[in-house]
Amino acid sequence: MLAKSTILLSLFGLYQSAALAAETATSEISSGKKGLFPVEVSLATSLSETPVNRSSADHYSWIGFAMNAKGRLPISDRSWIKEASLSGSLSVKDELNYDDNESNLENSGLSLTGIGVSFDQLDKFRLGLSLNGTLPTNSDDRNYLSYQGSVGAAPSLSYSYSFGKLESSVGVSFEFLRSYYQYDASKGGQFNPLWAYGPGLSLGLVYDKFSTSLAAKNTEVILSDRSRADNSYSITWEANYEWTPSWNTGLGWSQKDRTFGYDGKSSNVQFRYADLTVISANVTYTL
Repeated sequence: MLAKSTILLSLFGLYQSAALAAETATSEISSGKKGLFPVEVSLATSLSETPVNRSSADHYSWIGFAMNAKGRLPISDRSWIKEASLSGSLSVKDELNYDDNESNLENSGLSLTGIGVSFDQLDKFRLGLSLNGTLPTNSDDRNYLSYQGSVGAAPSLSYSYSFGKLESSVGVSFEFLRSYYQYDASKGGQFNPLWAYGPGLSLGLVYDKFSTSLAAKNTEVILSDRSRADNSYSITWEANYEWTPSWNTGLGWSQKDRTFGYDGKSSNVQFRYADLTVISANVTYTL
């Protein structure tokens, strides 16, 4: 597992892997199952690592397994809510070549997503809202941070357009996240992060069975003593190919770090440090 000093960034990276903005962009141009309340269940495995020398202390590699379920709610599209869905995820992650006693079960996510308004211009513009919750299923976070869970909301606006077989989408979002703890500070004496908020920008493309997305996000964090942690940014890129309706493979790249330098003014957004980067490959099977 990653060191405890990385918990603040990972917890408030606003959920794992693909950022919410990227998910919004690609979901706007993908078709969903129809019916009263159909549920789609998928199983995924992934392998991730930092692209540095394996002998380096900055090298991490881990394997992950996840189960995701998503169902469309039985709400008429004639109402002001369109394409409402409820989704949940449960995942485990284990660092390779490293023995520890830390919990491999990740904190679990639950999300309610609905399109609030669709404009008449060929449905190109859409307003959306996602309500998110995180359950404290990771025992290390419960014991070390006294973490009790999080709730959040993310309004979004997207624009989609088709060029023949190529479907594209661009989206903007703003997410608020409130986390709860039994105590103000962790066992290490660091103040816990209470609030996280920030804007996101995403781009999505779909061509036949191939899809790709790029997302960028900026996050501001307020700690339990009401001070602010370092402003952070995250950038995520993903590419997926659907071999069959059930099998999907993908590659991903992500980076998170402080937005500003130690002077609080100069930009710290850069791509030359591999220890801040994670690359991953995944295989997903949809039941």
